[in-house]
Amino acid sequence: MDNFSITVEQDGEGERIDHYLVVSTKGLSRTKIQNLIKEGFITVNNNTVKANFRLSAGDEIEGTIPPVREFELKPETIPLDIRFEDEYLLVINKPAGLVVHPGTGNWAGTLMNGLLHYLGEKGELSENKRPSLVHRLDKETSGLLIAAKDEQSLNYMQLELKKRRIKRRYQALVWGHLREEQAVINFPIGRLPTDRRKMTVDEESGRDAVTRYVLLERYKFMDHVDISLQTGRTHQIRVHFSHLGHPVVGDSDYGGNDKILQGLFDQYRMDARKVLAIMRRQALHAWRLEFRHPQTGLIHAVKSELPDDIMKVLSYIKEIDPKL
Repeated sequence: MDNFSITVEQDGEGERIDHYLVVSTKGLSRTKIQNLIKEGFITVNNNTVKANFRLSAGDEIEGTIPPVREFELKPETIPLDIRFEDEYLLVINKPAGLVVHPGTGNWAGTLMNGLLHYLGEKGELSENKRPSLVHRLDKETSGLLIAAKDEQSLNYMQLELKKRRIKRRYQALVWGHLREEQAVINFPIGRLPTDRRKMTVDEESGRDAVTRYVLLERYKFMDHVDISLQTGRTHQIRVHFSHLGHPVVGDSDYGGNDKILQGLFDQYRMDARKVLAIMRRQALHAWRLEFRHPQTGLIHAVKSELPDDIMKVLSYIKEIDPKL
């Protein structure tokens, strides 16, 4: 992993950071620099910025270039729960714990490895026809996601996603009781400067992020909510509900695990521990997708039932809540 540190000279005053670094680093392309900025690997005065940030003389630019690993994506026999398929698209119901795409720490055993095997067995792979994911889900989030079988379908679906025409709905269990039964959460999200693997609400340099929710049921010390995404930032739902003080149950990254027990009334703490013993990951499930087909133009709606771990938590909560 390479690091660099640059102090902006007077001739860099007012210049965009991505333009400035193309010349200053001598070897990094503008696209590479923009990606590093977007992922939080380049900071100015210890703050994350956007690629169009205007520099001032004396600014301190710090950069980290993570290593690039050469790897070949290989087919692997991984069970897939296919909920929709034709010659252009698939909708897959991903279990919690399955990484969707190879990357640092997970170079094999991913959903994409399984998808290559599945389509290869059907004789649907070629140089011009390989599957790609239209969007992604976190490792410990379960539910539906779309894969395209060819580049034309991928481009169409990604444009639909960008124009917010693909409707994605989730269900989640969150700690505590939300102030409103339905609301729009509108806080920009950016990378956490102290830990680039995580995200945070960032009013200054974060990207727009909008989450809508409706309360489905209120229990003793948690709410069951239906959630719609208007934008699709990394960890968006988890960050937004954590920011409201109601983290997703079981979410160890954003305050939804053991840390939450300290803020509960004594009479709820034992039951909450039992919930966490059942829910070993964030209680978040992508249960519904609605999209327009790239060839037929027809609207498809695909659903997925709640997984066993979330159902077990709901069953337990209903048992101990005398009002239900």
